[in-house]
Amino acid sequence: MRNKLIFSNTSAKILSKKVAKEANSDLGRIALQKFSSNEIYVEFLENVADREIYIIGTAGENPNDDVMEILLMIDAAKRAFAKQIHLILPYFPYCRQDKKFSKPSPISASLMARMFEMAGASTLFTITLHDPCIEGYFSIPTKHIYTDDLFGNYFKSKNIKNPVLVAPDEGAAKWVSAFAKRFGFDYAIVNKMRPEKQKSPMMDIIGDVKGKTAILFDDIVDTGSTLIQLKKSLLAAGVDKNVYVAVTHPVLGGPGKKNVARARFKEFIATDTIPLPMKKRFRGLKILSVAGVIADYINYSN
Repeated sequence: MRNKLIFSNTSAKILSKKVAKEANSDLGRIALQKFSSNEIYVEFLENVADREIYIIGTAGENPNDDVMEILLMIDAAKRAFAKQIHLILPYFPYCRQDKKFSKPSPISASLMARMFEMAGASTLFTITLHDPCIEGYFSIPTKHIYTDDLFGNYFKSKNIKNPVLVAPDEGAAKWVSAFAKRFGFDYAIVNKMRPEKQKSPMMDIIGDVKGKTAILFDDIVDTGSTLIQLKKSLLAAGVDKNVYVAVTHPVLGGPGKKNVARARFKEFIATDTIPLPMKKRFRGLKILSVAGVIADYINYSN
């Protein structure tokens, strides 16, 4: 690790310290601050010239500040003659805006990709993209991994009776079905239908869930409203009262924490791709760390 340096933006500091420890390295020193005008200032406090730089950046409660920090860190490293700048985004900012929602709207995820590249990123490593098509927005080498091993090993160790993995929509079906087959679980898929003049979607559950313990899988949970509706539908279909949730990116925006806490899932298992301050924590929350996965990438990348 002599020629490799790991740096973190503000929101990724706790995760980055874990990564550095797992990678048998130290976290690089960097100044991240705001002027009185709220403009962000970045300064590396270590010599990065001719070194391989790993910038770990995620989006927390202030994603716009987080993105700006990451861009300025990349630019500063480039101007300081870093040999290569490896960008690690545990959670890709603006990933849900991966398509046009109306004719005059932007494709924000594509814009993010262009900005990171133009700033000077050499490679990208990210975890469980909302849509794998985002990889195609980059021309630099990318590595995209899922959290299958983390969740698979966790649930295998729980020895849950008659587990069934549930994909909350058709978009997650491919991922969940592959995961279920790999770890030997049954699975079901939810088909959401929105009849005319009805605001709430109807949920058609495809697969045998009666008498089984449901594990709801999703990449992102924000307000938690879909999970609450899905739990009600699954209980009506005869699943065991103990319902689990496994989510890679726990955004928990707005009423998300309150909604999920009130739903009283048996366990809500998330990863630390996004920092969860104490005000967003609740009973039943279990956090699995992606630090080891990121450290392996750093240690074994060329």
